[in-house]
Amino acid sequence: MDTRTSRSPAGFEGKAFVLAAFFDGKPTDGGGYVHKVGTLRVLRQLQSPELQIVVICGNREALATVAAHGLKGVFQPRKGLRQWLGELSAMRAVKIYLGRSLGPRWSPVDRLLVRLGADLVFFAEPDRRALQVYSRSYIFSILDLAHLEHPEFPEVSLFGEFERREQLYGDATRRAIAVITDSEDGRKLVSEQYRVPLSRIFTAPFLMSSRVAGFVPDEAVASEVRKRYGLSDPYIFYPAQFWAHKNHRYIVAALRVLRERYGWAPQAVFCGSDKGALGAVRRYAELAGVSDLVNYCGFVPDEHIPYLYVGALALVMPTYFGPTNIPPAEAVRLGVPVCYSDLPGFREQMGKAARYIDLADPASLAQALQRIRSEGRPAPADPGGGSASCEDAEQRYFRVLEQIIAGFQQKTLTRAIPPATLAVGPQRRG
Repeated sequence: MDTRTSRSPAGFEGKAFVLAAFFDGKPTDGGGYVHKVGTLRVLRQLQSPELQIVVICGNREALATVAAHGLKGVFQPRKGLRQWLGELSAMRAVKIYLGRSLGPRWSPVDRLLVRLGADLVFFAEPDRRALQVYSRSYIFSILDLAHLEHPEFPEVSLFGEFERREQLYGDATRRAIAVITDSEDGRKLVSEQYRVPLSRIFTAPFLMSSRVAGFVPDEAVASEVRKRYGLSDPYIFYPAQFWAHKNHRYIVAALRVLRERYGWAPQAVFCGSDKGALGAVRRYAELAGVSDLVNYCGFVPDEHIPYLYVGALALVMPTYFGPTNIPPAEAVRLGVPVCYSDLPGFREQMGKAARYIDLADPASLAQALQRIRSEGRPAPADPGGGSASCEDAEQRYFRVLEQIIAGFQQKTLTRAIPPATLAVGPQRRG
Protein backbone atom coordinates (compact mmCIF):
# COMPACT_ATOMS: atom_id res chain seq x y z
CA MET A 1 0.00 0.00 0.00
CA ASP A 2 1.17 3.52 -0.72
CA THR A 3 1.89 4.88 2.75
CA ARG A 4 1.01 8.39 1.66
CA THR A 5 -2.69 7.43 1.59
CA SER A 6 -2.72 6.76 5.34
CA ARG A 7 -0.83 9.72 6.75
CA SER A 8 -0.77 13.50 6.65
CA PRO A 9 0.92 15.34 3.77
CA ALA A 10 4.63 15.93 4.19
CA GLY A 11 5.58 18.92 6.27
CA PHE A 12 2.32 19.10 8.24
CA GLU A 13 1.04 17.64 11.51
CA GLY A 14 4.54 16.47 12.46
CA LYS A 15 5.32 14.37 9.40
CA ALA A 16 8.77 14.93 7.92
CA PHE A 17 9.28 15.32 4.18
CA VAL A 18 11.28 12.35 2.86
CA LEU A 19 13.76 12.87 0.03
CA ALA A 20 15.15 9.64 -1.44
CA ALA A 21 18.45 9.83 -3.31
CA PHE A 22 20.59 7.32 -5.19
CA PHE A 23 24.34 6.85 -4.76
CA ASP A 24 26.64 4.29 -6.39
CA GLY A 25 30.17 4.02 -7.68
CA LYS A 26 33.72 3.80 -6.39
CA PRO A 27 36.72 6.17 -6.18
CA THR A 28 38.31 4.79 -9.35
CA ASP A 29 35.32 6.08 -11.36
CA GLY A 30 36.93 9.52 -11.50
CA GLY A 31 35.38 12.98 -11.43
CA GLY A 32 31.80 11.77 -11.56
CA TYR A 33 32.32 9.95 -8.28
CA VAL A 34 33.95 13.01 -6.69
CA HIS A 35 30.90 15.07 -7.65
CA LYS A 36 28.45 12.50 -6.27
CA VAL A 37 30.31 12.39 -2.96
CA GLY A 38 29.97 16.17 -2.93
CA THR A 39 26.20 15.85 -3.29
CA LEU A 40 26.18 13.67 -0.16
CA ARG A 41 27.66 16.62 1.74
CA VAL A 42 24.91 18.84 0.34
CA LEU A 43 22.23 16.34 1.32
CA ARG A 44 23.66 16.24 4.84
CA GLN A 45 23.23 20.02 5.03
CA LEU A 46 19.62 19.70 3.84
CA GLN A 47 18.73 17.08 6.43
CA SER A 48 16.61 18.30 9.34
CA PRO A 49 13.73 17.09 11.51
CA GLU A 50 11.39 18.42 8.81
CA LEU A 51 13.34 16.97 5.85
CA GLN A 52 14.68 13.44 6.14
CA ILE A 53 17.17 12.02 3.65
CA VAL A 54 17.47 8.35 2.74
CA VAL A 55 20.07 7.19 0.21
CA ILE A 56 19.64 4.03 -1.87
CA CYS A 57 22.91 2.26 -2.71
CA GLY A 58 23.65 -0.53 -5.18
CA ASN A 59 26.86 -1.75 -3.52
CA ARG A 60 28.23 -2.14 0.01
CA GLU A 61 31.12 0.28 -0.54
CA ALA A 62 28.69 3.03 -1.45
CA LEU A 63 26.58 2.20 1.61
CA ALA A 64 29.64 2.69 3.85
CA THR A 65 30.38 6.05 2.21
CA VAL A 66 26.82 7.20 2.82
CA ALA A 67 27.04 6.21 6.49
CA ALA A 68 30.35 8.08 6.83
CA HIS A 69 28.53 11.24 5.71
CA GLY A 70 25.94 10.89 8.47
CA LEU A 71 23.11 9.81 6.19
CA LYS A 72 20.76 6.84 6.32
CA GLY A 73 21.54 4.30 3.61
CA VAL A 74 19.46 1.47 2.19
CA PHE A 75 21.02 -1.36 0.20
CA GLN A 76 19.33 -2.50 -3.03
CA PRO A 77 21.63 -4.58 -5.28
CA ARG A 78 21.38 -4.07 -9.04
CA LYS A 79 21.70 -7.56 -10.46
CA GLY A 80 19.86 -10.79 -11.19
CA LEU A 81 16.08 -11.01 -11.47
CA ARG A 82 15.64 -7.64 -9.76
CA GLN A 83 17.66 -5.87 -12.46
CA TRP A 84 15.85 -7.71 -15.26
CA LEU A 85 12.40 -6.83 -13.89
CA GLY A 86 13.51 -3.25 -13.39
CA GLU A 87 14.57 -2.89 -17.02
CA LEU A 88 11.30 -4.47 -18.10
CA SER A 89 9.32 -2.00 -16.00
CA ALA A 90 11.21 0.90 -17.63
CA MET A 91 9.96 0.08 -21.13
CA ARG A 92 7.62 2.63 -22.68
CA ALA A 93 5.06 0.03 -23.73
CA VAL A 94 4.88 -1.33 -20.18
CA LYS A 95 4.40 2.17 -18.80
CA ILE A 96 1.70 3.08 -21.29
CA TYR A 97 -0.37 -0.09 -21.08
CA LEU A 98 0.49 -1.53 -17.68
CA GLY A 99 1.41 1.62 -15.74
CA ARG A 100 -1.43 1.18 -13.25
CA SER A 101 -1.13 -2.54 -12.81
CA LEU A 102 1.96 -4.64 -13.48
CA GLY A 103 4.48 -1.83 -14.11
CA PRO A 104 4.81 -0.71 -10.47
CA ARG A 105 4.88 -4.33 -9.28
CA TRP A 106 7.73 -5.19 -11.64
CA SER A 107 9.77 -2.15 -10.61
CA PRO A 108 11.94 -2.90 -7.54
CA VAL A 109 12.87 0.79 -7.43
CA ASP A 110 9.29 2.00 -7.18
CA ARG A 111 8.37 -0.65 -4.62
CA LEU A 112 11.28 0.43 -2.43
CA LEU A 113 10.38 4.12 -2.73
CA VAL A 114 6.85 3.30 -1.56
CA ARG A 115 8.16 1.31 1.42
CA LEU A 116 10.44 4.20 2.37
CA GLY A 117 7.56 6.67 2.21
CA ALA A 118 9.52 8.89 -0.19
CA ASP A 119 7.84 12.16 -1.14
CA LEU A 120 10.41 13.13 -3.79
CA VAL A 121 13.38 11.42 -5.45
CA PHE A 122 16.77 12.89 -6.39
CA PHE A 123 19.18 11.53 -9.01
CA ALA A 124 22.59 13.25 -8.85
CA GLU A 125 23.64 11.79 -12.21
CA PRO A 126 21.95 10.27 -15.28
CA ASP A 127 20.52 7.03 -13.91
CA ARG A 128 18.32 4.50 -15.69
CA ARG A 129 16.53 3.81 -12.43
CA ALA A 130 14.65 7.07 -13.03
CA LEU A 131 12.72 5.22 -15.75
CA GLN A 132 11.57 2.69 -13.13
CA VAL A 133 9.86 5.33 -10.99
CA TYR A 134 6.07 5.13 -11.31
CA SER A 135 4.44 6.59 -8.21
CA ARG A 136 6.80 9.40 -7.24
CA SER A 137 8.11 12.64 -8.73
CA TYR A 138 11.85 13.04 -9.19
CA ILE A 139 14.71 15.46 -9.86
CA PHE A 140 17.02 14.34 -12.67
CA SER A 141 20.60 15.48 -13.37
CA ILE A 142 22.55 15.66 -16.63
CA LEU A 143 26.30 16.11 -16.26
CA ASP A 144 26.99 16.76 -19.95
CA LEU A 145 25.54 16.29 -23.42
CA ALA A 146 28.80 15.20 -25.03
CA HIS A 147 27.11 12.54 -27.15
CA LEU A 148 25.33 15.34 -29.03
CA GLU A 149 28.27 17.76 -29.21
CA HIS A 150 31.04 15.24 -29.96
CA PRO A 151 29.51 12.02 -31.38
CA GLU A 152 32.84 11.15 -33.06
CA PHE A 153 34.15 9.77 -29.76
CA PRO A 154 33.35 6.06 -29.44
CA GLU A 155 32.69 6.18 -25.70
CA VAL A 156 29.51 8.21 -26.28
CA SER A 157 28.45 6.98 -29.69
CA LEU A 158 29.22 3.40 -30.65
CA PHE A 159 27.54 0.10 -29.79
CA GLY A 160 24.23 1.70 -28.86
CA GLU A 161 25.62 4.17 -26.31
CA PHE A 162 24.26 7.15 -28.25
CA GLU A 163 20.79 5.62 -28.46
CA ARG A 164 20.79 4.61 -24.78
CA ARG A 165 21.65 8.14 -23.72
CA GLU A 166 19.04 9.70 -25.97
CA GLN A 167 16.31 7.37 -24.74
CA LEU A 168 17.20 7.96 -21.08
CA TYR A 169 17.69 11.71 -21.31
CA GLY A 170 14.61 12.27 -23.42
CA ASP A 171 12.21 10.22 -21.29
CA ALA A 172 13.67 11.17 -17.91
CA THR A 173 13.95 14.93 -18.43
CA ARG A 174 10.42 15.39 -19.76
CA ARG A 175 8.97 13.46 -16.81
CA ALA A 176 11.18 15.10 -14.14
CA ILE A 177 9.80 17.96 -12.04
CA ALA A 178 13.25 19.56 -12.31
CA VAL A 179 16.44 18.97 -14.27
CA ILE A 180 19.85 20.01 -12.92
CA THR A 181 22.59 20.80 -15.45
CA ASP A 182 26.18 21.94 -15.04
CA SER A 183 25.97 25.25 -16.88
CA GLU A 184 23.77 27.78 -18.63
CA ASP A 185 25.04 26.36 -21.92
CA GLY A 186 23.86 22.89 -20.86
CA ARG A 187 20.56 24.28 -19.62
CA LYS A 188 19.74 25.76 -23.01
CA LEU A 189 20.80 22.62 -24.87
CA VAL A 190 18.63 20.38 -22.68
CA SER A 191 15.65 22.65 -23.28
CA GLU A 192 16.16 22.72 -27.04
CA GLN A 193 16.96 19.03 -27.49
CA TYR A 194 14.38 17.46 -25.17
CA ARG A 195 11.65 20.14 -25.22
CA VAL A 196 11.80 20.84 -21.51
CA PRO A 197 10.67 24.32 -20.37
CA LEU A 198 13.56 26.45 -19.14
CA SER A 199 11.58 27.10 -15.95
CA ARG A 200 12.14 23.45 -14.98
CA ILE A 201 15.89 23.43 -15.68
CA PHE A 202 18.36 24.59 -13.04
CA THR A 203 22.14 25.01 -13.05
CA ALA A 204 24.38 23.85 -10.23
CA PRO A 205 28.18 23.49 -10.23
CA PHE A 206 30.22 20.32 -10.13
CA LEU A 207 31.44 19.70 -6.60
CA MET A 208 35.13 19.29 -5.85
CA SER A 209 36.84 16.93 -3.44
CA SER A 210 36.68 17.92 0.23
CA ARG A 211 40.41 17.08 0.36
CA VAL A 212 41.03 19.98 -2.02
CA ALA A 213 38.51 22.38 -0.53
CA GLY A 214 40.01 22.04 2.95
CA PHE A 215 43.62 21.33 2.00
CA VAL A 216 46.34 22.07 4.57
CA PRO A 217 49.78 21.01 3.29
CA ASP A 218 52.11 18.75 5.25
CA GLU A 219 55.76 18.86 4.19
CA ALA A 220 56.35 15.22 5.15
CA VAL A 221 53.44 14.05 3.01
CA ALA A 222 54.54 16.33 0.16
CA SER A 223 57.99 14.72 0.19
CA GLU A 224 56.46 11.25 0.27
CA VAL A 225 54.22 12.06 -2.72
CA ARG A 226 57.12 13.41 -4.78
CA LYS A 227 59.14 10.27 -4.10
CA ARG A 228 56.27 7.83 -4.61
CA TYR A 229 55.29 9.18 -8.03
CA GLY A 230 58.76 10.09 -9.28
CA LEU A 231 57.98 13.78 -9.75
CA SER A 232 60.59 16.06 -11.28
CA ASP A 233 60.57 19.85 -11.67
CA PRO A 234 58.94 21.32 -13.54
CA TYR A 235 55.89 19.17 -14.23
CA ILE A 236 52.35 19.71 -15.47
CA PHE A 237 49.42 17.81 -14.04
CA TYR A 238 46.36 16.24 -15.67
CA PRO A 239 44.07 14.10 -13.48
CA ALA A 240 41.78 12.34 -15.96
CA GLN A 241 40.80 8.84 -16.93
CA PHE A 242 42.20 7.64 -20.22
CA TRP A 243 39.29 8.13 -22.58
CA ALA A 244 39.85 9.36 -26.14
CA HIS A 245 37.95 12.59 -25.45
CA LYS A 246 40.33 13.52 -22.62
CA ASN A 247 42.87 14.28 -25.36
CA HIS A 248 46.10 13.31 -23.59
CA ARG A 249 47.85 13.13 -26.97
CA TYR A 250 47.48 16.89 -27.34
CA ILE A 251 49.71 17.35 -24.29
CA VAL A 252 52.25 14.90 -25.73
CA ALA A 253 52.35 16.90 -28.97
CA ALA A 254 52.87 20.13 -27.01
CA LEU A 255 55.81 18.57 -25.14
CA ARG A 256 57.54 17.96 -28.45
CA VAL A 257 56.94 21.56 -29.51
CA LEU A 258 58.39 22.84 -26.24
CA ARG A 259 61.48 20.69 -26.53
CA GLU A 260 62.13 21.57 -30.18
CA ARG A 261 61.17 25.26 -30.10
CA TYR A 262 62.12 26.39 -26.61
CA GLY A 263 64.76 23.84 -25.59
CA TRP A 264 62.95 22.58 -22.50
CA ALA A 265 59.83 20.57 -21.61
CA PRO A 266 58.14 19.67 -18.34
CA GLN A 267 57.29 16.21 -17.15
CA ALA A 268 53.63 15.41 -17.86
CA VAL A 269 52.07 13.72 -14.82
CA PHE A 270 48.95 11.77 -15.72
CA CYS A 271 46.76 9.94 -13.23
CA GLY A 272 43.51 8.06 -13.69
CA SER A 273 42.16 4.69 -14.72
CA ASP A 274 42.76 3.35 -18.22
CA LYS A 275 39.52 3.28 -20.21
CA GLY A 276 41.20 2.06 -23.38
CA ALA A 277 43.26 5.05 -24.55
CA LEU A 278 46.44 4.68 -22.46
CA GLY A 279 48.20 2.38 -24.94
CA ALA A 280 47.65 4.83 -27.78
CA VAL A 281 49.00 7.72 -25.69
CA ARG A 282 52.17 5.80 -24.83
CA ARG A 283 52.75 4.82 -28.46
CA TYR A 284 52.22 8.41 -29.55
CA ALA A 285 54.76 9.61 -26.97
CA GLU A 286 57.33 7.17 -28.33
CA LEU A 287 56.75 8.33 -31.89
CA ALA A 288 57.02 11.97 -30.78
CA GLY A 289 60.28 11.27 -28.98
CA VAL A 290 59.03 12.43 -25.57
CA SER A 291 58.23 9.14 -23.81
CA ASP A 292 60.82 10.07 -21.16
CA LEU A 293 58.61 13.00 -20.17
CA VAL A 294 55.37 11.04 -19.66
CA ASN A 295 54.76 9.94 -16.07
CA TYR A 296 51.70 7.70 -15.72
CA CYS A 297 50.83 7.36 -12.02
CA GLY A 298 47.75 5.17 -12.36
CA PHE A 299 44.99 5.62 -9.80
CA VAL A 300 46.01 8.12 -7.11
CA PRO A 301 44.35 8.17 -3.66
CA ASP A 302 42.24 11.22 -2.96
CA GLU A 303 44.53 12.42 -0.16
CA HIS A 304 47.50 12.71 -2.58
CA ILE A 305 45.71 14.71 -5.29
CA PRO A 306 46.12 18.17 -3.67
CA TYR A 307 49.89 17.66 -3.41
CA LEU A 308 50.09 16.82 -7.10
CA TYR A 309 48.21 20.03 -7.87
CA VAL A 310 50.24 22.42 -5.73
CA GLY A 311 53.62 21.15 -6.94
CA ALA A 312 52.71 21.54 -10.61
CA LEU A 313 53.74 24.29 -12.99
CA ALA A 314 50.15 24.22 -14.23
CA LEU A 315 47.03 22.10 -14.50
CA VAL A 316 46.52 21.26 -18.18
CA MET A 317 43.08 20.04 -19.26
CA PRO A 318 42.62 19.80 -23.05
CA THR A 319 39.37 17.81 -22.83
CA TYR A 320 36.65 18.03 -25.47
CA PHE A 321 33.86 17.33 -22.99
CA GLY A 322 32.32 19.99 -20.79
CA PRO A 323 31.55 22.80 -20.60
CA THR A 324 32.40 22.40 -16.90
CA ASN A 325 34.91 20.10 -15.24
CA ILE A 326 36.15 19.57 -11.68
CA PRO A 327 39.99 19.82 -12.03
CA PRO A 328 40.09 23.47 -13.20
CA ALA A 329 37.94 24.54 -10.24
CA GLU A 330 40.17 22.56 -7.87
CA ALA A 331 43.32 24.10 -9.36
CA VAL A 332 41.91 27.62 -8.92
CA ARG A 333 41.10 26.83 -5.29
CA LEU A 334 44.74 25.82 -4.75
CA GLY A 335 46.24 28.76 -6.66
CA VAL A 336 47.57 26.69 -9.57
CA PRO A 337 47.63 28.13 -13.14
CA VAL A 338 45.12 26.50 -15.48
CA CYS A 339 45.42 25.76 -19.22
CA TYR A 340 41.94 24.88 -20.46
CA SER A 341 40.16 24.03 -23.70
CA ASP A 342 38.95 27.05 -25.67
CA LEU A 343 35.58 25.60 -26.57
CA PRO A 344 32.04 27.06 -26.49
CA GLY A 345 30.75 27.32 -22.95
CA PHE A 346 34.03 26.60 -21.16
CA ARG A 347 34.60 30.26 -20.30
CA GLU A 348 31.33 30.25 -18.35
CA GLN A 349 33.03 28.12 -15.71
CA MET A 350 36.49 29.67 -15.55
CA GLY A 351 36.07 33.26 -16.71
CA LYS A 352 39.46 34.99 -16.59
CA ALA A 353 41.00 32.38 -14.27
CA ALA A 354 42.35 30.17 -17.09
CA ARG A 355 44.61 30.41 -20.14
CA TYR A 356 42.56 29.06 -23.04
CA ILE A 357 44.28 26.76 -25.53
CA ASP A 358 43.45 25.95 -29.14
CA LEU A 359 42.83 22.20 -29.37
CA ALA A 360 43.66 22.28 -33.08
CA ASP A 361 47.14 23.67 -32.36
CA PRO A 362 49.40 22.07 -29.67
CA ALA A 363 51.74 25.05 -30.08
CA SER A 364 49.17 27.19 -28.23
CA LEU A 365 49.67 25.05 -25.13
CA ALA A 366 53.44 25.21 -25.58
CA GLN A 367 53.25 29.01 -25.71
CA ALA A 368 51.03 29.16 -22.63
CA LEU A 369 53.42 26.98 -20.62
CA GLN A 370 56.40 28.99 -21.80
CA ARG A 371 54.75 32.17 -20.53
CA ILE A 372 53.85 30.58 -17.17
CA ARG A 373 57.45 29.38 -16.77
CA SER A 374 58.95 32.77 -17.63
CA GLU A 375 56.48 34.89 -15.67
CA GLY A 376 56.29 32.68 -12.59
CA ARG A 377 53.16 31.60 -10.77
CA PRO A 378 50.74 34.53 -10.50
CA ALA A 379 48.62 35.37 -7.48
CA PRO A 380 45.44 33.25 -7.23
CA ALA A 381 43.20 34.26 -10.09
CA ASP A 382 39.75 35.78 -9.82
CA PRO A 383 37.35 33.94 -12.17
CA GLY A 384 36.12 37.32 -13.38
CA GLY A 385 32.55 36.31 -14.13
CA GLY A 386 33.16 32.59 -14.22
CA SER A 387 31.55 30.19 -11.78
CA ALA A 388 34.68 28.37 -10.57
CA SER A 389 35.12 30.10 -7.23
CA CYS A 390 32.85 33.11 -7.04
CA GLU A 391 31.23 31.55 -4.00
CA ASP A 392 31.14 28.18 -2.38
CA ALA A 393 29.91 25.58 -4.88
CA GLU A 394 28.25 23.43 -2.23
CA GLN A 395 26.19 26.38 -1.03
CA ARG A 396 25.04 27.11 -4.58
CA TYR A 397 24.08 23.46 -5.03
CA PHE A 398 22.31 23.51 -1.66
CA ARG A 399 20.21 26.52 -2.67
CA VAL A 400 19.21 24.92 -5.97
CA LEU A 401 17.95 21.76 -4.25
CA GLU A 402 16.26 23.83 -1.55
CA GLN A 403 14.48 25.90 -4.21
CA ILE A 404 13.31 22.83 -6.13
CA ILE A 405 12.00 21.10 -3.01
CA ALA A 406 10.23 24.23 -1.79
CA GLY A 407 8.57 24.70 -5.19
CA PHE A 408 7.45 21.08 -5.21
CA GLN A 409 5.97 21.39 -1.72
CA GLN A 410 4.21 24.62 -2.56
CA LYS A 411 2.55 23.11 -5.62
CA THR A 412 1.59 19.75 -4.16
CA LEU A 413 0.77 20.55 -0.51
CA THR A 414 -1.21 23.80 -0.59
CA ARG A 415 -4.43 21.92 0.20
CA ALA A 416 -3.02 21.15 3.66
CA ILE A 417 -2.07 24.77 4.44
CA PRO A 418 -4.68 26.73 6.40
CA PRO A 419 -6.09 29.44 4.09
CA ALA A 420 -5.22 32.23 6.55
CA THR A 421 -1.50 31.47 6.17
CA LEU A 422 -1.45 31.83 2.41
CA ALA A 423 -0.19 35.04 0.87
CA VAL A 424 -2.99 36.84 -0.96
CA GLY A 425 -1.95 38.09 -4.35
CA PRO A 426 -3.82 40.25 -6.89
CA GLN A 427 -7.15 38.79 -7.93
CA ARG A 428 -7.85 38.13 -11.60
CA ARG A 429 -11.17 38.95 -13.21
CA GLY A 430 -13.15 36.51 -15.28
